Amino acid sequence: MDFLHAKILVVDSSNTIGQALVAVLAEKKAGKVIALDSSQIDLTDRKAVYDWFQANKPDYVFCFAGPHGGIAVNQAKPAEFIADNLLIHHNIIHNSYLHGVKRLLFMTGSCVYPKEAPQPMAEVSFMAGKMEPTSEAYSTASAAGIEMCLAYNRQYGTEFIPTVMANYYGVGDDFSEDGHVLSAILSKMNRAKENAQETLTLWGTGTPKRQFAFAEDIAKAAIFVMERMDKPELINLAVGEEYSIAELATKAQQIVGYQGKVSFDTTKPDGAMRKLLSSEKLRHLGWDVPSTPLSEGLKKTYHSFLQLASLSSSGVATPLKAPAASSNDSQTEPINLPLMNNNITKQDTNSLIEFLRTSDIFTQNKMVREFERQWSEWLGVKHSVFLNSGSSANFITLSIIRDLYGAGEVIVSPIGWISDIGSVLAAGHTPVFVDVNLHNFAMDEEAIFHAITPQTKAVLLVHVLGFNGLTERIRQALAERNIPLIEDTCESHGAQFQGKKLGSYGLVSNFSFYYAHHLSTIEGGMICTNDDAIYRYARMYRSHGMVRECDDEGFKEECRQKHPEVYPEFTFWVPGYNMRSTELNAVIGLSQLRRLDANNKQRQENFKLFLDHLDGTKYFTDFNLEGSVNYAFIILLRQADQALFQRVTEALRQAKVEFRRGTAGGGNMSRQPFIRKACPGLRPEDYPNAEHIHEYGIYVGNYPGLERDKILRLCHLLNQQ
Repeated sequence: MDFLHAKILVVDSSNTIGQALVAVLAEKKAGKVIALDSSQIDLTDRKAVYDWFQANKPDYVFCFAGPHGGIAVNQAKPAEFIADNLLIHHNIIHNSYLHGVKRLLFMTGSCVYPKEAPQPMAEVSFMAGKMEPTSEAYSTASAAGIEMCLAYNRQYGTEFIPTVMANYYGVGDDFSEDGHVLSAILSKMNRAKENAQETLTLWGTGTPKRQFAFAEDIAKAAIFVMERMDKPELINLAVGEEYSIAELATKAQQIVGYQGKVSFDTTKPDGAMRKLLSSEKLRHLGWDVPSTPLSEGLKKTYHSFLQLASLSSSGVATPLKAPAASSNDSQTEPINLPLMNNNITKQDTNSLIEFLRTSDIFTQNKMVREFERQWSEWLGVKHSVFLNSGSSANFITLSIIRDLYGAGEVIVSPIGWISDIGSVLAAGHTPVFVDVNLHNFAMDEEAIFHAITPQTKAVLLVHVLGFNGLTERIRQALAERNIPLIEDTCESHGAQFQGKKLGSYGLVSNFSFYYAHHLSTIEGGMICTNDDAIYRYARMYRSHGMVRECDDEGFKEECRQKHPEVYPEFTFWVPGYNMRSTELNAVIGLSQLRRLDANNKQRQENFKLFLDHLDGTKYFTDFNLEGSVNYAFIILLRQADQALFQRVTEALRQAKVEFRRGTAGGGNMSRQPFIRKACPGLRPEDYPNAEHIHEYGIYVGNYPGLERDKILRLCHLLNQQ
């Protein structure tokens, strides 16, 4: 086999195994190595991968590609892991067949073997039992890749060799929280050392045993198999040494020089208790190269970690997210916490691509209707109207209140969003501001009752930043007075009051699906109601005010009878605008709705963790959490202290934590220029709690996928100020 002089593709060359393969092939003087990484091409894109193979035509392929990692990320992203890996495996294997690749070596982890497989795990154990549940989605996709290789060999006579690796580690590894156990331990231990932590807690009991293989050893074994194996069948790349997690932690502690205590959180999963690969088949093939001792491999890996950390701190681009070598908080590696991250997922974009591929109507149509139907069912209301933004929902809602109930006073909050007040004014109402309470940032109930007059047409209750702002007293008092309750639930998707979702209590409610909110359609909003007349008007307002847009045939006939002088298809009943959304936004909304409840649960857990570790003597932590689903971490000084506030904001900037001052809407809206102009005599100081939030309040993003470690580091940073 003239292997080393042929054109060799290594994909994905950006991960640890890919880097090791490229390095070892270079040592062996391979002439034509193509290192393809996932930043150069979307490996899930069938056409892009086909075009690449067509243009480059490799002779041999080493494939270890797709998302992977430790227990935590496997549990957090099972859908992404199975979907993306299936797509990538298919694209690489199928295009290797289509373009005449001589040999492909497919690589995956030992999690493809059953949880209860006899130890050491031989190749005959493949598909002989149930996999370990903590990585089942990834393992299933990997098993499909193995079976695909074997199936192509049987049907098409290809030489595709599926291989199973031990737990690998090495130079250029993923040292983030998503990484495999050894590299993640090195990273955590280094951080504990630099922060002088007395105790470092690791997941599980410490008793599971793993076979740890240095990445270069796996690469050498893979190249050996590619060159030597006659019959293309499943084979273990069984190199490395077996250690328990506790033994590994002890060795890592010695390498890093961490002097603290290592403990184990036994409430966290262990995964499989033992994973040792049988080397019989590999040795029968002639493999007799000794494995790199763990201590030696650990030293090389830790040295790589420190080098990458140094590069990162100097501003050079790197995939590493490791702490800088300093115990001074102001000099630690930035936390890097954006307001929102990855809120539009590959699942969403794939749904959109499939829709674009199979549809030819993209303006408001059946997907919008279906999103409205499913949203109504999820929320527990009769009607929903999908719009282009939450602000449009505000505008239409206040206009309908004017049309059906007359213009008058609307009780509003100084903490919320500017379109609430803008819509009140645009509809010809008078905003009546009342102060908020600090426990949920919503309007104080006593202040609401005091502000009610015979001219009150509605109470616009804003559920701020995921909090519930409703009380039974407010609900009953408004019902007794026959005053409509409008719920602005733009920031509180899924939050509840008395076990029922917010947005289902008021006469009408508004939602926003902006990028940073719980559910996003990129841009979008929704009006929800059980009232048929409001639903009818909302549909007309959304589409230029046209009567034909409403569903009420009786109302349409009434309009035809009253106004025969205009065409029925062009009868404009209200002064509406084009506030429609599109089929594309609705497709994204339908995709996101499927995981909204699970995402909200994660947000609740994140916020509780944040408050549990925040210093309650410096910061306000006495929030009403019952029913809340907070998409932001709220940082509010307990006492007025401008110097502390400046230290906090500067520390957040240094740590690259994105934040917004004043919390929702930038703080006390009664300060805003256009509102002061529209409401002469308005005094911001009349709302002291809103003023305190304005002066000493901040919010930071909270979203699914946010690492626990970043939340704890954020708390530590704040508590040190």
